[in-house]
Amino acid sequence: MTSLKNNQRLPEIDLIRGFALLGIFLMNIDFMSTDSILVENWSHNFTNSFDFISGKLKFLFLQQRFIGIFSFIFGLSIAIQQQNFKTTGNNFTSYYFKRILVLSLIGIVQILFFYMGDILLIYSLLSLFLFFFFKLPNKIILASAILLFFIPAVFESIEPYQTFINGFAENIKNHYTQSSITTTFQSGTLLQIMQGRLTEYFYYDFTGLMWNRTAFVLMLLGYLIGKNNWHINYLQYWRKLKIVFVICFLYYATLISYFFVAKVQFGFCINMAYNIHILVSIITYIFLILLLYKHSVTKKIITLISNVGKTSLSNYLLQGIICAFIFTNYGFSLFAKTTPTQNMFIVISIYTFQIIISNLYLRKFKTGPLEFLWRKLAR
Repeated sequence: MTSLKNNQRLPEIDLIRGFALLGIFLMNIDFMSTDSILVENWSHNFTNSFDFISGKLKFLFLQQRFIGIFSFIFGLSIAIQQQNFKTTGNNFTSYYFKRILVLSLIGIVQILFFYMGDILLIYSLLSLFLFFFFKLPNKIILASAILLFFIPAVFESIEPYQTFINGFAENIKNHYTQSSITTTFQSGTLLQIMQGRLTEYFYYDFTGLMWNRTAFVLMLLGYLIGKNNWHINYLQYWRKLKIVFVICFLYYATLISYFFVAKVQFGFCINMAYNIHILVSIITYIFLILLLYKHSVTKKIITLISNVGKTSLSNYLLQGIICAFIFTNYGFSLFAKTTPTQNMFIVISIYTFQIIISNLYLRKFKTGPLEFLWRKLAR
């Protein structure tokens, strides 16, 4: 790949986005099927089974990784759109803020009716902050990303901050007992379920400093790469990227091995090492996806996932709608009744369905239904 027209899509971007959507879904499913406030109590019921192992695997391989990848592509896509607007002479700023408004409205609908762990409202808020970096030089954007990544990690290691967050979390937990929140989602009215989701959202995102931080930092890095068009000819840097990948993979494998064999106590040093591990694993995953795409043996198979990424907004909301039907009294009322292993099979089934439906849909249409609506309203 040596050149690319402004209006042409990079299939690699859609592919990475499609994989990220799967990883996010694997993390979200436990919160969709239970509750962010009580998920720890729920997970403790499965300490003697494969469910416990799957929980540890999610912590080691998924937590903050795929939201980071998705955010990276989000920032990259904003830069690409900005570049495209320069060639047309249209006002990107007006489009950008309309785009943020529409995204936030979709996010609010998702929170109230389908899933409290929505990322779209958070992305719209982070996009407001990203706007102030548009005209800054590369070095300032990079330095800001580094500081924003590590400063919250330092705060998280400080006891007064932990005490404050834990105290806030306990106050929210006291508002809902395990039985009352289960009853709400299994048989409550729509208004009661909405109230429960809003309480969850406030709790989850107020205490979710680290994943919000990861999302914005990767958004900044994605924007930086897109702003300089480094993504277009990435194959020119393939040998250097391989060296970066080897270094990242060695660090990644070493820390994963340590977490598996050691009884980890999260002090300051371990906490910082783990945070570096998050960035390293994100780089590793992106490179592995590109590696699969680069080889003809796997390329034809995994390109099916590109269309899931191309319609990622529609597919993301569809996951929330289907799971709301499965777990709340919209449908089967299976809230807090499924195990982590069953949740994993639910994710695989729904995602497989999305691969099929996305590829069939894009044979007739150029963009997903929500993607089309988003662009139309933002124009």
